[in-house]
Amino acid sequence: RKTVEGPLTLTTIYTARTDTPYKVIHKFAKLTSGYDEEVVTEYGTTGETVPAPRKERTGFITPAAQTVLIKADGTSSVTYTYEREEYAFSITDRTYVDSTSTVDGTYPYGTSITVTAATRAGYTFSEWEDGTTTVSRVFTLTVNTSVAPSYSLNTDTPYTVNHFKQQLDGTYSTVDVTETGTTDTTVTAPLRSQTGYVDPTTEQVTIFGDGSAEVTYTYNRETYTFAIGDHVTSTLAPGTYMYG
Repeated sequence: RKTVEGPLTLTTIYTARTDTPYKVIHKFAKLTSGYDEEVVTEYGTTGETVPAPRKERTGFITPAAQTVLIKADGTSSVTYTYEREEYAFSITDRTYVDSTSTVDGTYPYGTSITVTAATRAGYTFSEWEDGTTTVSRVFTLTVNTSVAPSYSLNTDTPYTVNHFKQQLDGTYSTVDVTETGTTDTTVTAPLRSQTGYVDPTTEQVTIFGDGSAEVTYTYNRETYTFAIGDHVTSTLAPGTYMYG
């Protein structure tokens, strides 16, 4: 039997927990002012300094990595701020865009943009560069974007042909005929040939989309010689006269 003399010493031994919580605050920039905040609880070993995990999110700039010392009481935290990426927006030719919610410039990822194709006389809207076929296009900015509406040529664009017809008294009567053709093409304006009249030289005309193209043709009467023989009387003296 052994007797121990003196005080008994007890030593408490602790091991660091591996599931100590700490918080990572992720702040994502809104399109307007301020941030949307997401708080994530992470876990690690008490007393260790570790890299705080970041989030990879499309359209946002990933901030520089930070470390955090994991405190035993779980109060450790780190904050990451994610700013939006910036993208350029432009209109290839503003002549053909009737209205837009946004002028040319650089805007944050996710900016909503509305553009409306202009109405063009002599043309029919076809589509935007991305294949959208509605006249008004709404989209969010996710890449550098330049918008351009495309149009097809109308095949029934009007133009006017003025036909001036000579009268017997030397004046002219006018018949205005509306013809049609394809916008921006050059055509030969049709004549209106008539018995007793000399056809003018044909002319070409470029068909404007607004229908303002015009050609004038003048038709003079043919002339004939009238003569009388001996022993003939006539109310019309011999000479050269217009047809009719």
